[in-house]
Amino acid sequence: MSLIAYALWKNYDAVQAIANVDLKVESGEFVTLLGPSGCGKTTLLRMIAGLEKPDNGIIMLDGEYIHDLPANQRPINTVFQSYALFPHLTVLENVAYGLLARKFSKAEAYERSRRTLDMVRLQGMETRYPQQMSGGQKQRVAIARALVNEPSILLLDEPMSALDAKLRIQVQIEIRELQQKLGKTFIMVTHDQNEALAVSDRIAVMEAGCIRQFGPAKTVFDKPHSRFVADFLGTENFIEAEKIGDHSVRTLWGDFTVEDPIPWEKGTLTVRPENMYLAAEGITARVTTTLYRGPYQILILEGGLRMQIDAKIPVRSGDEIHWTCSPDSWVVLHG
Repeated sequence: MSLIAYALWKNYDAVQAIANVDLKVESGEFVTLLGPSGCGKTTLLRMIAGLEKPDNGIIMLDGEYIHDLPANQRPINTVFQSYALFPHLTVLENVAYGLLARKFSKAEAYERSRRTLDMVRLQGMETRYPQQMSGGQKQRVAIARALVNEPSILLLDEPMSALDAKLRIQVQIEIRELQQKLGKTFIMVTHDQNEALAVSDRIAVMEAGCIRQFGPAKTVFDKPHSRFVADFLGTENFIEAEKIGDHSVRTLWGDFTVEDPIPWEKGTLTVRPENMYLAAEGITARVTTTLYRGPYQILILEGGLRMQIDAKIPVRSGDEIHWTCSPDSWVVLHG
């Protein structure tokens, strides 16, 4: 089911949590709300869930207004950051809890719960208690408990924040595979850009209660609109520039040609470290520091620019190198 939120506002006393937000999520899509703490992403998720009421604006699901419906009347379920499992109930009882509360027979509730546990690869663990399971397994129980109700949309609030780095990667794969297998609409909140890029069809980057950029994950990563979006997605090189042509600029590092048209007379460019490369001729720079990262190394250049090269290339601090990059690697920032 497609979801549309239009002109949403939410204030808490003097704090503006959401400011005129529009969001459209297509049926079967995985969308992530990405941003720093306090940007409004969780408030937006809770309004979609029905756990917070917007001060103004509408929320529609397949053409039906739902913003005035209480949470228990929306075909939407939420997996919370804490998982919120009942410690005194078994895995099967946790998953079946909502069905039993809706007056399903015990036989039907347990049968549906077993099928859902199979779906999230927890077959054989029905009689365990939450405290007997790993963090990743607990998360899958929480997802199964939400999915067993057959919601149109599944909301995930920082679902991997409690997991260690290695397990987080595995769970990212599992969540993405499950979403694609089910074909359901997932909306996730996270502050982790790598997590968002790994699982999402589209990403909405939020700041100060607003969506600053919303688009396909690759587009948001490769072509950020603003310095905030670029910085939050891990870009480290920002270069002040002056326009000298429709597609050319002058900087302290030299003159460059860029692919996109330049909308300002003076502004900022960015280029990702992995898109810079060593060249026989190019911009001359001295290496001040090298950082080893296993398969690659980071070179920090005089002036603060960073570039990424293969770890096998012998470069040391103090070396003079030449670098360049292609016109389509430059991103012209609009703010």
